[in-house]
Amino acid sequence: MQTNDNLWFDKIDCIRDKALVELVNGLDVSRDHQNCFDSQSYSSRLLNGLTGKNQARQGEINKALTEGLESTLSWLTALTDSEAYSNLAIQQVNQRVDKLTEHLTHLAGDYMETRSKLEALAAVTSDRLTVLENDIANLKLEVKAKTQLDLVFSRWSAGYWHGFPIATRCYIALEELRWGSFGDFIRSVNDKERSDYLELLRNKVIEQLAVDSGSAVKERIDSQTWIEHSAEKTREAVEFLGDWCLEYKHPATFFVTQDWEKAPLYMPRIISATKLGNYLTEEVFGQEDA
Repeated sequence: MQTNDNLWFDKIDCIRDKALVELVNGLDVSRDHQNCFDSQSYSSRLLNGLTGKNQARQGEINKALTEGLESTLSWLTALTDSEAYSNLAIQQVNQRVDKLTEHLTHLAGDYMETRSKLEALAAVTSDRLTVLENDIANLKLEVKAKTQLDLVFSRWSAGYWHGFPIATRCYIALEELRWGSFGDFIRSVNDKERSDYLELLRNKVIEQLAVDSGSAVKERIDSQTWIEHSAEKTREAVEFLGDWCLEYKHPATFFVTQDWEKAPLYMPRIISATKLGNYLTEEVFGQEDA
């Protein structure tokens, strides 16, 4: 992918977090060191484009992708140490590193260097998680969550994602929040606070969907209206973000992210901003309860 083709990735902050997690999930310490993961995978191409800010940096990344597991772990450690990645991404990386470390103890052969690199990556993720715990203890996270909520909806209403279909703008906003400070806060609070904040989120989603579509909040319109004008180059990224959804379990998310031709069997053919907003919010944040 050329750098110019990746400019629109800057519009979706959380796609970088998911790409990092996907790459770490793909690591396998039992494979040959020269084949630790496929350098042509969508995740690696995303991180190449998002972190390769200049030719020198791109060269370092390409080298890391070809020199083996130890080099890859060093590269991932440097990336993970960056403040650019969300706490949800760091949590998932930390869980995967713990599993890899446990698996390594059962392997024969000279894996001392690999163990050392894993320990370095684990130290970085542990430090980041400690910072998160302190934020929660000091109630700073709620302020960050409110700020992110305002920022995301300010971007949406200002046309930041104007190049995407209406429903896709909603889905991107929800994923940005789930991967960011808002999601961290939602996962840390009690059921009453979680319910209150999700109600606030749903109301904002419904209002903005209605504004973008030019309809009343409860006015039912053709479901295809919500996904019209999708650009070919944006589909791969949206499909990647929503690859967790199942047609029968998350029909609205599947409709918005995976199927661009027709609505799934479980998706209404006419639907209001209220219904669509409720469905998408419930499905995206329902992942936390799965």
